Amino acid sequence: MDGTNDAPYALDYSESMAFFNSAYNPTSAQSITATEFDIAQELLWAGSNEGRVASFYGCELRKYTGFRVSTTSDIRSILSITEGPLILTSDSLSLYTRQEILKLQKEDIEKKERIEKLRQKAMIEHGLVDEGNPIEEHY
Repeated sequence: MDGTNDAPYALDYSESMAFFNSAYNPTSAQSITATEFDIAQELLWAGSNEGRVASFYGCELRKYTGFRVSTTSDIRSILSITEGPLILTSDSLSLYTRQEILKLQKEDIEKKERIEKLRQKAMIEHGLVDEGNPIEEHY
């Protein structure tokens, strides 16, 4: 060795960014937020801060599947179970098959109800509704 770090297995940052994007974009702020090895297949699951999940196989980490779980939240955790990846975001828990088919999704209903109550309260305070009934404007 000549003292330089030119290991053949080291990945450049641009290569790791290409996992989620078809083309490398240096201005992209996308990052991996969760990883998990599959318990049934030779797959590595990776989730991103943009709500995407992808699976990879082989020593070269070739892409097997890739799909969007959430448009509003990052992937917090991935748990590999017999049926497929169980994916946690800040507002949902989803189970997918290894072929990207959604099997189960549980959203945070309480969070959505709180948001709706806050929205209703704001509309009442701004005079847009009267205790749930729209106010008619007369010209």
